[in-house]
Amino acid sequence: ETGFAPQGIGADLIATIEGFSRRDVDEYAALSQERAAAAWKDGRFARSVVPVKDRNGLVVLDHDEHLRPGTTADSLAGLKPSFAAIGDMGGFDAVALQKYHWVEKIDHVHHAG
Repeated sequence: ETGFAPQGIGADLIATIEGFSRRDVDEYAALSQERAAAAWKDGRFARSVVPVKDRNGLVVLDHDEHLRPGTTADSLAGLKPSFAAIGDMGGFDAVALQKYHWVEKIDHVHHAG
């Protein structure tokens, strides 16, 4: 046994230990999206994002696909936790809880938003 747990399980474990709620995580994610959108609009990524071209030289991607303007904590609240199923069925929660035995249960707060 390696004691391995995926990064998402670790993130949820840290949130549980530090007392971050789902609402806390959603508010931070919405703020992060807002800041990223403002940085993109201000051109702060101009030197970092390189357009991707196909074989014919046509641009097929020229921006970050992960920016979601208008994201709010309320819109994120409807998303399901990303790591609850693998934590339970995959046994990864049990692996994490063996080391952090004082934690009763991992609160899965992270999602795909």
